[in-house]
Amino acid sequence: MEYNKESFQKVIEENREARTIIDSEWMQNMLGQVLDALDYLHQLDIIHRNLKPSNIILVSSNHCKLQDLSCNALMTDEAKWNIRAEEDPLQKSWMAPEALKFSFSQKSDIWSLGCIILDMASCSFMNKTEAMLLRKSIRTVPEGLRHVLRTMKERKIPNATTFSSLLPSMLRIDPSERVTVRDVTQITFVRSNFRSSLTLDGEALPTSIINMLLEGNMASILELMQHFSSQPEVQLRAMTRLLRMKEADLGLPWPLELVEVLVTIMKQHERILDIQLCACSLLLRILGGALARDPAAEMPSDSSVTSVLLSITRSHPKTEQLLVMVYSLLTIISSQESATEELQQAGLFEHILEHLGTFSRNRDICVKGLSLLWVLLVDAVIVNKAPLEKAPVLIAEVLATYPTDVEMAEAGCAVLWLLSLLGCIKEEQFEEVAALFLQSIQLCQDRVLLVNNAYRGLASLAKVSELVALHVVMPKEGSSGLVLIKETYQLYRDDPEVVENVCMLLAHLASYSEPPQVPMHLTGVPACARHCADAQLLSPRGGMQLTLSLSGRGTQSCPVGLLGSAPASGTSALPTEEVLSELASSGIQPLVQEIHGRFTSSLELVFYAEKVLQRLEEATPPSPGGGQSPLP
Repeated sequence: MEYNKESFQKVIEENREARTIIDSEWMQNMLGQVLDALDYLHQLDIIHRNLKPSNIILVSSNHCKLQDLSCNALMTDEAKWNIRAEEDPLQKSWMAPEALKFSFSQKSDIWSLGCIILDMASCSFMNKTEAMLLRKSIRTVPEGLRHVLRTMKERKIPNATTFSSLLPSMLRIDPSERVTVRDVTQITFVRSNFRSSLTLDGEALPTSIINMLLEGNMASILELMQHFSSQPEVQLRAMTRLLRMKEADLGLPWPLELVEVLVTIMKQHERILDIQLCACSLLLRILGGALARDPAAEMPSDSSVTSVLLSITRSHPKTEQLLVMVYSLLTIISSQESATEELQQAGLFEHILEHLGTFSRNRDICVKGLSLLWVLLVDAVIVNKAPLEKAPVLIAEVLATYPTDVEMAEAGCAVLWLLSLLGCIKEEQFEEVAALFLQSIQLCQDRVLLVNNAYRGLASLAKVSELVALHVVMPKEGSSGLVLIKETYQLYRDDPEVVENVCMLLAHLASYSEPPQVPMHLTGVPACARHCADAQLLSPRGGMQLTLSLSGRGTQSCPVGLLGSAPASGTSALPTEEVLSELASSGIQPLVQEIHGRFTSSLELVFYAEKVLQRLEEATPPSPGGGQSPLP
């Protein structure tokens, strides 16, 4: 057994004699250590039974220990106990009411600790006898305690407000109504300003105290994070604990207060990567869980969330794991229109495109980056399209890096379609982008989102580019876009949205049935050449060579005569006839007729189908027998 002359009792007596107040910071630190030790004993189902100031020894000026645990033998012998209680009434004044009747529990230790705190806080204005009589009286009459607590406030004793909340809950006559050690820790170190400001053996707060606080509910953990916001180790442990908590305990869909606390912590410890990773993981769980429960759930609209996410990516630009999580979070938050505008103004387009180029080998960054681009573009009002000029090339490179990745193709097609609507795809890139759409459809036709966006993108490009129309209808390696269209219809013949997108593409392809007027000086020049921005006409005379650079695939030369010459009327025999010829010969007309008959309630579908059928009929000349014959 360890005994020491220096104890809490001596500290109390010295201050009582001098009528001085015990240093509040020292008292806070000592109480933290006592709570630490007492919680450890209670976890082992050990009751101290004889807790008093003389049994709390000082091993240094800022370090204490509990002693006199050997009295357990005495405490199990009721006869001996009764003799001691009668012989030593002063020392037994620290005992709980039930302990005097030989009934012990962990709550008995709580009463004794409450008496110790009471004596330490009041020693500056109460003498030894008054203090002993007070401890005895509150076993039956609580009024004496209330009077002393009022006096503490009047005398401005440090932490008097905390003591007024804490001591009545520790010194309840009925042990079942008393708080536990962990409740005391919560009240003193979290819910009030009563907390340690000194360091103990290199730690700002004892680990065991942190453990006790973290085993509470979410509200207590939030309080801990707020009160110890400057201590990164506390924040990491608190967030780790929250990540392990069940959804029901977190209060999902999400408690707004938790989001606010996390944002504050992320700002305060922006340079600490582990905190950012942990906080982003927790935000993803909270916000992602909310959307899983309710896809229409409203996301936090506070700009501080987006600003801190953008800021931490600038602080940790090479941390790929963090980028993936930030992109996922921004995708969720961007469902709010106001957030989308803010992210555009913050230069997020450039940020994403830069990372698509820098981290093209990181699949997760590419997928999340493309998904975020899609969300930003889908409802965006783009004022400055310049940052998006590089997007088609970068997306093409990413899709080429992951040629069999269905999720990548799905995200890439979605972005390319929107870029085509915004006019952000250059004319010389049309053919290559169209090829990407067709390859993506061929890769995985069972992904309805991919299929819809790819056909929308093809329709958007075919509407403005005859070259794209040719690329879709002309056979390549035994297949063509028209074959894919038939396959898609058979797979989604009962899905009006997919059928409408397919029919829209066919309508734009069929729109090339009437050759446009061509200036006489370009007579004999293929339309596909005129659609290329960098086509160079080497000679205006017959037998000329035409130099083309198509979609960045290099320069090609071919005699114009091989591609067809213009009739004398001044209009050229354009590839439009090839588009219609392929449409007619591919057997697409029966498919369109079936669509027209099956989807009579859809005005858009009926319009597209009638347009295709009309063009095909106009392009099919009457046969000698009065019927229609297909184009040669």
